[in-house]
Amino acid sequence: MSKYQLRITNRSGVPRRFFFFTAPPQFSESASPGDIYTNTWVSVYVANKSAATITTQLDFYAFCGPSALVNGKTTIDTGSPREEAAKLGVGSKPGSSYLTYWDQENRNFRWDDKKQTDSAAPGCYSITTDHGFTVQDNVMIGMAMMKAGDEFATPVAVVNAQPGMTYNIAPVVKFYVATGERKFGELFDFVAQSTESGEYDFSATGGGSGYNTGDITYDSHGQWTETKYKSQSLFALAGLGGGSQPSASSGQLGWLKAFVKFTRPVIARHAQNVLYEAAKYALSELNYIDGPTEFSQDGKVLTVKYLLPLNDGDDDDDGYSVIPRPLPWTPVPKPDSEVFISIDAKNEILQVKFTPSWQKIQELAGELGNTSIGAPAIPQALVSALDDQINAVSGELPNGEAWTITG
Repeated sequence: MSKYQLRITNRSGVPRRFFFFTAPPQFSESASPGDIYTNTWVSVYVANKSAATITTQLDFYAFCGPSALVNGKTTIDTGSPREEAAKLGVGSKPGSSYLTYWDQENRNFRWDDKKQTDSAAPGCYSITTDHGFTVQDNVMIGMAMMKAGDEFATPVAVVNAQPGMTYNIAPVVKFYVATGERKFGELFDFVAQSTESGEYDFSATGGGSGYNTGDITYDSHGQWTETKYKSQSLFALAGLGGGSQPSASSGQLGWLKAFVKFTRPVIARHAQNVLYEAAKYALSELNYIDGPTEFSQDGKVLTVKYLLPLNDGDDDDDGYSVIPRPLPWTPVPKPDSEVFISIDAKNEILQVKFTPSWQKIQELAGELGNTSIGAPAIPQALVSALDDQINAVSGELPNGEAWTITG
């Protein structure tokens, strides 16, 4: 799978919330641009003079589900993305095909379990709707995607489904960022919103064709700068250094983060801001340089990104060593074999495993997302400081709140 990284820098003069969305795919049947709706894919809070980065894997998932009207806005809070990524048609080999099923008794729009023969057009996957519903049932079909850290795909673009139709759906590798308070699950008109947004165009005809990283700044005039494109290594996109990461001479690494997971949604903006400040204070006390902090859309996870100073090599230094970045290397793929890289972090071996097709990362065993923040690679003082600071402001959180901190 290919990976793309989207970066937004806030230089507007005030903290802002940004939301990302994708260009809708091309629908073959009865779907004019005005009939296609886009969903907020991810929302982030970015302090002034800070940046946030989203990493996505380029897999596409078929989606079907009902829509609802909430406070005058159309939403898709429930639905069924396929568990497996769709295969797009290539040449004479057809793409994945799916069939929907309308459960009249439970009024539920879902997938038919019967095996379908793949028949989608080149560059497409296809969805065929059954005859059990009417347009008044307000059901949707479309496309879902995943970003780094997701356990399941999120719907990103949908169209009102009509019964008894086959839709060939061709994804477009183009993303957008906008400022505002659009919530996850809230559908909006793509054409109207995209004209007021920053654009990352990695499609074959776009300025980012051949690159995998796009950088946009929102300036003090309320305008989006021209997108800057570049390419990064697989290590950089996977969060393991390399590419455009700071050099060792800078004394910092910029790819570490902590996750504070809450048991109850912390959706009040005031409470979220209190937690932002608590996290920043904890980092400043430890002489860490804090990066952007952000909540997941459901309000249950606060992501604290920070720069970790490098060990200066002094024998008297009682701090922890930082994982050294791997040297450039060129693996030689062999049939039915795997390539391993071992990284030493304070007497701990972290392992990165690749498939025989070495360009595709299969597993990051030892990536910090799967390792305790108290592991030798990261100072235990950080988890303690974060915990202490959140305890200090716990009165601002929902009653009975508890949390865990992981790396």
